[in-house]
Amino acid sequence: MKIEVGESLMRSWLRHVEGCQIAELNWKPSSSWPVLDGTPSLMDVARKHFKKELGDDIFKEQTAPQLLKQAEIDVLGIRLDPPNGRILKIYCVDVAFHQNGLGYGDVAETRL
Repeated sequence: MKIEVGESLMRSWLRHVEGCQIAELNWKPSSSWPVLDGTPSLMDVARKHFKKELGDDIFKEQTAPQLLKQAEIDVLGIRLDPPNGRILKIYCVDVAFHQNGLGYGDVAETRL
């Protein structure tokens, strides 16, 4: 198993600086988890936002279940309230290193 230095660093930061009791690497949702009916999809909210801000549907024909099957959070941190276990804060981190810069081009080129 290859260790990603950036992900390891972020996990340590979440655990020791932010006080997260749960800090996972390469977290993916389970396809067996049920989807709550009647709640707006985060993807629907994001689709509307980027359509307004960028004038384009960045998800194209992709559906939320399809996106979730492909998605991975590099580092997931959860800080709990010790007395009652209530979630105080959730951190979702995507780690990327680009030695020569991002190189994605302008916004129009990047979203294609």
